[in-house]
Amino acid sequence: MMKIKLTLSVVCCLFIASCLTTPQEHNSIQKMGFVGNDGGAFTPTTDTLSLVNWLKFCELHASKSIDEMMDLCGDSIVVELRDGEMIQGKEAFRQGLQNWMKDADVSINQYYGIPMQFVNSSDSINPGILIVTGHELVVQTGKNVHKEENHLNVFMADGLIQYMQVFTHKMSDQEEVELTFSVDLSQYEGAYKSVGVFGSFNDWCGTCNPLTDDDGDQVYQGTVSVTTGEIEYKFILDEQAVEETFEPGAACTKTTDIYTNRWIDINTELILPVVCFNSCSPCK
Repeated sequence: MMKIKLTLSVVCCLFIASCLTTPQEHNSIQKMGFVGNDGGAFTPTTDTLSLVNWLKFCELHASKSIDEMMDLCGDSIVVELRDGEMIQGKEAFRQGLQNWMKDADVSINQYYGIPMQFVNSSDSINPGILIVTGHELVVQTGKNVHKEENHLNVFMADGLIQYMQVFTHKMSDQEEVELTFSVDLSQYEGAYKSVGVFGSFNDWCGTCNPLTDDDGDQVYQGTVSVTTGEIEYKFILDEQAVEETFEPGAACTKTTDIYTNRWIDINTELILPVVCFNSCSPCK
């Protein structure tokens, strides 16, 4: 999560900086990059409608709002998929989405989006916006979770999607299983109102997975649906007002960049042993 936020911050800073000088005349167009050998290039754009509509189009996947998605597409839209399949026209695209989402839940987690306009060899800006964008695609069918790391070239005109080309860089298929967390707060001396767990399985959401102590013994538990594979996590108090801290090298942890978290590699349903808050071991 922290890596994604950092990447977004860098991209945003570069984009904002590049837009500080607004093109005024043909000979003052700020170009970036190049296209071919004939003098074509790109220039940054402040057209927010296309970017807003693209983000909305991606968000609508989660609710399967296909009619609203079609409202953001041009009638002659062309979609090139990673396997070479090409979809032409809004109605064909609508049918493809309906078939895809019939038995699957789809979500798109955005990483970045850079809107640009094309400048031809005569320094004239062509109409339409090109968005180079990247995301994680998550498709869940039953207990199977399919993930893709994609980047797309998206061409939009008048705020509508006219063309998309999908490039897939990484794919994985995992199974969703139940994982039970347990943490003992009996030796924690501070005050707290709630206990929870967050990690890579819930995009480090501090409010998504609270834990409960039904019998009042200060051991808090909760069961979460996660995908198989490596998981990093921590127990938290008061929705991340306080989170566990570990020194690198602790037995139950993994250090990624500057972050040291609890770690487990899970391949089946599992009930984790009770551990003391801020410790790899049970409370003494």
